[in-house]
Formats: sequence, structure tokens, C-alpha cells
Amino acid sequence: MRPVVFLSALFLVMLYWMADLYRPFLVDLAIATLLAIATASLRENIERRLPCPSTVRRPLMAAIVMTLGLAFVLFGPILYFVVNIAFQIESISTFVGQLSNLKGMLEGWLEQLPPSLAFIKTEVEKLFYGFEHQQFTQDMINLATQMGKQSLLFLWDIVLILTFYFFAQLYGQDIIHFLGRVSPLSESDNRLIYTETSQVMGVVFYSSLVTAILEGALFGILVAFFGYDPIFFGISYGFASLVPVLGGVMMWGPLALVELSAEHYENAIVIALYSIIIISVIADTFVKPIIIQMINRRLLKASRHKAQAGEPVSAGINPLLIFFSIVAGLSAYGFWGVILGPAITALFISILKIYGMLKLPSTEES
Repeated sequence: MRPVVFLSALFLVMLYWMADLYRPFLVDLAIATLLAIATASLRENIERRLPCPSTVRRPLMAAIVMTLGLAFVLFGPILYFVVNIAFQIESISTFVGQLSNLKGMLEGWLEQLPPSLAFIKTEVEKLFYGFEHQQFTQDMINLATQMGKQSLLFLWDIVLILTFYFFAQLYGQDIIHFLGRVSPLSESDNRLIYTETSQVMGVVFYSSLVTAILEGALFGILVAFFGYDPIFFGISYGFASLVPVLGGVMMWGPLALVELSAEHYENAIVIALYSIIIISVIADTFVKPIIIQMINRRLLKASRHKAQAGEPVSAGINPLLIFFSIVAGLSAYGFWGVILGPAITALFISILKIYGMLKLPSTEES
């Protein structure tokens, strides 16, 4: 047996055992690595601007700054959300009581409908079928408790991700150089894969962050006028906005029902129309694609400036494909699919490009 064959077989066996050993941390490690790749250019800019006289300490200081920044962006809002969820449980009984009032109001209106509109009464009765005040209250409390538990697990994932992210930022360049040496691909092919993935992840990370802040701020401003906590609902809407189509409805729908049950009809109409027109239509449908396109062009321009002569440069990925990769990632992997979906898509497209370049010489010869 040739040494190469034996070493390859041994590598595959050890790769299986390494994957089995670190299985509980693989997703968190992948997320941290992809986030580090997405923010690599930002880390380089911070490292160059640090007022640290020692060049040895600059990578460490840059890694600390980047990790603290990511912790502020992710850990801070989620911690605020989890703490406030505990206080929101106390208001569930009030919310259910308002739903009971809404049910009584609707029943009174439905009795006045003409026979030709009787089908509306049937549909509404189906909606409230089996509704019992105490049971529904208990179900809502159980749901909120479960959300609290899942949020704590989510916080633990973020702690692990921040830890891996710090080491990825600190030793990222060394790891990339090592993988480049052991990779059977050429240096230009390795550079293409890294550039493609870095650009796509940068577009996803920055565009998701900007649109979540924008839509969360718009919704926070809205609810502040009606006496609700703008920070809590703004953060909640920001995370919900990552879920296409139905994400925003999950936030403004219950608030509109609460206002409707309290007979604040104007407030309910304003919440619904503002959320649909200003946030869903204008911000999400028109502004978000513009943000993605602007970030995509900026990152593509930066990668071309950094590329060395003769090396392949990423041509960029269509923003529509990035959008569908996010949707597919959310359905397949949950919240972190926002990062995993585009990364898998970018790697696949990079491999296709390299395969096309490998096939090109044989096509020309024939």
C-alpha cells in the first residue's frame, strides 16, 4: 500500500472521530468561523488604526475589539429580550382577558350581519372554537416559559460562538495559510473560495444587521406612541424581520388585536397600516434590496482592489440568490440558517466556478 493511500484512509478515519468528538460544538464553530470571515476586512481596518505601538499585540487587541463589538450587537439585545420575557409573562392574563372581550364584541357584530354574509360568522366561530380563558392562559404561559428556556440555550450558544469567534479572529490568518498549504487546490483556487465566501457572508451579515436595526427602529417608534416599550418591541421586531413574509406579522398582529379588543380602533388601524405600508412594503420590499445591492457592490469593489494581479476575483452573487439562500437556511437550520444558508450556497458556487476553470483547457484542446 502506498503511503499516500494509507495516510488518506487514516485521515478520513480520524476526520470521522474528530467530527463525532466535537459534534456538540460543530454548528457554533461553523457560525463563529463564518462570522469571522464576514468581518475579516473590518478587523484588518481596526488593526491598522489601533494606537498600539507593538505590532505583536495589535492582532490580540483587534480580536478583543471585534469580539466585544459582536457581543454588543448580538448578546446585548438578546439578553435584554430574555430578561423582559420574564416580565411579559405577568401581562399574559390581561392579554387573554382582552381576547375574551374581543370575542364577545365580534359575536355581537356577527349577529347583525345579513344572511348573505353568514359565511363570515362561520369562519370567525371556527377561529375561536375551543377557546377557554383559563386553558388558553395556561397555554400562553407554557409557551412563554418554553421561549424563556430556549432563549437561555440560545444565550449559551452565543457564549460559545463569541469564544470561537475570538480565536478565529486571533489566529484566522495562520489557519488560512495552513489550510492553503495542505489543500490540493492551487493558491488562486483557494483565494477564489475564500473571496467568494467572504463577500457573500459580508453581504448577509451587514445587510441583515442594517435592515434589522432599521425595521426595529421603525416599529419601536410606532409602538412608543401607544405606550409600549419601544426597546423591547424594537429588538423583537428586528429579530422577527429575519423571517421573511411572516416575521413582521408575528409582531404587529397581536398588538393590533390588543388595541382592537380595548376598543381602540384607530390605534389598531394605524398599527396595521403603518407596519404593512412603511415597514413591510417600503422598508422590507424596496429599501432592503437596495441595502443588499449597495453592500454587495462595496464589498466587491474592495475585494477587487485587494486582489493580486492574475488571481481570480469573485464576480459577486446575485442579491436575489442571497435572499433565497437565507429563506432556505431559515427553513432548514432555524435562526442560524441566516448564516449557514448563504455560506453553503457560496461554497457550492465557488466549487462550480473552479470546476468550470478546470474543464476549460480540455474544451479548448478538443
